[in-house]
Amino acid sequence: MSDMKEYQDMRDYTRKSPLFDSHEHFNGIKDLAAALPGYDFLNGVNGMVFAEIMAAAGTEFGRVSYDKLTEESVQRLLSAALTTGNGLALKLFAQDFLEMNEVSAHTLPELNERVRSLVNKYSASELYDYMCGNCGIRWIINDDYRYMPFNIESIETDFPDFVYNTVRLDPLLNPADSAELKETERAYDTAITSLQDLEDLLEKRIRCIAEYPGTVSLKSAMAYVRALDMKNPSRQDAETSFNLMLNGRVFDAGALMDYLLNKMFSLAGELDLPVQLHTGFNAGIYGDFRNGNPLPLIPTLQRHPDTKFVLFHSSWPFAEQLGALGKAFPNVWLDMSWSWNLSPLSMQQQLKNWLGSVPSNKITVFGGDGWTPVWSAASALLAKRCTADVLSELVNTDYFSRRDAEETADRLLYKNGLELYDIKEQKE
Repeated sequence: MSDMKEYQDMRDYTRKSPLFDSHEHFNGIKDLAAALPGYDFLNGVNGMVFAEIMAAAGTEFGRVSYDKLTEESVQRLLSAALTTGNGLALKLFAQDFLEMNEVSAHTLPELNERVRSLVNKYSASELYDYMCGNCGIRWIINDDYRYMPFNIESIETDFPDFVYNTVRLDPLLNPADSAELKETERAYDTAITSLQDLEDLLEKRIRCIAEYPGTVSLKSAMAYVRALDMKNPSRQDAETSFNLMLNGRVFDAGALMDYLLNKMFSLAGELDLPVQLHTGFNAGIYGDFRNGNPLPLIPTLQRHPDTKFVLFHSSWPFAEQLGALGKAFPNVWLDMSWSWNLSPLSMQQQLKNWLGSVPSNKITVFGGDGWTPVWSAASALLAKRCTADVLSELVNTDYFSRRDAEETADRLLYKNGLELYDIKEQKE
């Protein structure tokens, strides 16, 4: 079999394969319906391309921001942005869904016309089914900020039944001051006058999440605001910090947050709830992604051997370090959500490296990290293609047989996600 035929055959195999989507930010059917009439190709299919356009702007706008981008500047900078992973996702979507082979400033008007025509053929509910079904997405885990961590009781009515949920607990874990604590009291209609009150509320909420239908994991994005170097403070230190905060005085926020995080991790292990952690790169520009280095997690991983830690986004650009964690710690899973959009060429090399060092049941290769099913479809096409090319290369170098490659594709694309989050296929 020629090398090129092997690549095409594996691309065909993964294109038809079912896909597990570990990470989205969908806002529900009603919000999607409101957005459909004015759908825009760049923003609607993959809004993250605007981060590349802003990076391409250099210092032209000073400290660049989205509102400084004019239509003229977007068109002028688009060609530079389209060489990235997000650009490739746009091109694959245009080819597969819109039957257009050119994505450029010149073709944008037609692309916009075609994507609006496509999405407005369907109701919002039908669009989920069409987009996800067309690219093979069978199950989705959604991180909807609106339920962070309140009102999870409303989740089930807002999404198709193939969408599961993860819940962020950050507001309970990191109260900034007494005013924020008052907001939590109002949300839960309960008084929080001591650390014990807050602990009890946190535990009650986690146990509720574990029992709630369709909710399968916990989530924290703390790496956007701090390093992942959680300590193990005593309860006395945490209580001192809480009391200072309650009285409006300067307090050690780290001691309180780390104490509550360790409590969350312990409960997650007890209840067999995977914990998803943002690691690596930050969305947007000007972010300090040094906080996303996963290596400072080692003491936490050692303290909580019974807790499943799912480390997101391949920890890029710290992906090599993440692979070492996946090899050294049985309680670590490597999640490639958003990774292909960030850096597809380096991620192909990284997946190849991981398959040579980390057991293949520890890796999930897709999460769109997007806001609409259209965006997810574009990212899914990219993930499937990149995964296929990695496996083809391993076949061509005789590291894998063709059968090995297909069995590994089945695990990476689908089966590992089902097993990690304990989702039963018979729900379909």
